[in-house]
Amino acid sequence: PYTYRVDVFTAAGARVDSSASASSVWLTGAPLSRSIRLSWQANVPWSNDNQTHRVYRQSPSGAFNLIQQVAVQGAGTYVFVDDGKDHVTSDGDISTTLHPDSSYCYRVETAGSYNDTRIHSGLLFNFSQKLCLSPTDTTRPCPPVLSLELLDCPAYLQGACQDGPYSNKMSWVDATTGPGGEACDKNIVQYNIYYKRYGDAGDFAKVGETKSPPTPPSRNFTHDNLDSYAGCYYVTSVNRFGVESKPSNTACQDNCPDYLLPNVITPNGDGKNDTFEPMKCPRFVNRVVFRVYNRWGVKVFERSDDILIRWDGKTDGGKDVAAGTYYYEAQVFYQRLNKADENKPVVVKGWVQVVR
Repeated sequence: PYTYRVDVFTAAGARVDSSASASSVWLTGAPLSRSIRLSWQANVPWSNDNQTHRVYRQSPSGAFNLIQQVAVQGAGTYVFVDDGKDHVTSDGDISTTLHPDSSYCYRVETAGSYNDTRIHSGLLFNFSQKLCLSPTDTTRPCPPVLSLELLDCPAYLQGACQDGPYSNKMSWVDATTGPGGEACDKNIVQYNIYYKRYGDAGDFAKVGETKSPPTPPSRNFTHDNLDSYAGCYYVTSVNRFGVESKPSNTACQDNCPDYLLPNVITPNGDGKNDTFEPMKCPRFVNRVVFRVYNRWGVKVFERSDDILIRWDGKTDGGKDVAAGTYYYEAQVFYQRLNKADENKPVVVKGWVQVVR
């Protein structure tokens, strides 16, 4: 802003009087979401309160059109928020939607009075400088609706043995409104995918993104190279200004654990059924504590360092057990979705016939 005063001099050059100082009108602005907040001030010896000030926005033709007349009362009321609507159409309607990638220029005209007709009987009008700025776009996109391709455990356990790596496939659709029904930005350029291994522990971390501007982004993702299927996911949407949506619904997947034991071994060295070990293939087993008892309840064998057990019909001391029926207990610790469940063994009990 510029400040002025008038000095009065005698013919001899001596200053005999000075007016009060008066500044030009200084307009400032702040970008808001799809709107612009204007405020202005002027330090003058008259009063601009209790008047109607005029706000002008430059049209595409270059002319400044009056868009609103603002009634002001005192300090803090010299404010107007432009949302694009032209409230005064007598000079043409230039209503528009304010876009973050465009710049809009304004001028404000103040009106003031000395409130003393001996000084000045009318109103004093003053224009501000020209101010140009752009709105922002902080409107969040809608959170997507996520679907995770879940395992069909009965079919999976009938399939071929698999020892990883594993992968999870997911897809999602865009929501039309936010969780509370609020409007969302539909101009989405990217989706972020977040994952955590355990449903009851740890934090989500970003594991991928999909984007393919200017065409619509891909709405599916495969999370590869996993140690197991277990884990939880959510997805977010991102608009062109980098504003990220709230998380989608959380979708979780558990493993299909499996551990089946036989009921006969023939430890005769012919390469067939010589050792007691799981049938087919153990699925997602972390650890097994295995014990064998004779018919009198005496423990004859224990192993906890091999999930395949591979008991060869010998005692802990290395002696062959006699042919007959023995009873076993296996505490099986699985890889599970919840970390707490991994510390809770599934107890498998049964009998095994040793045939010699």
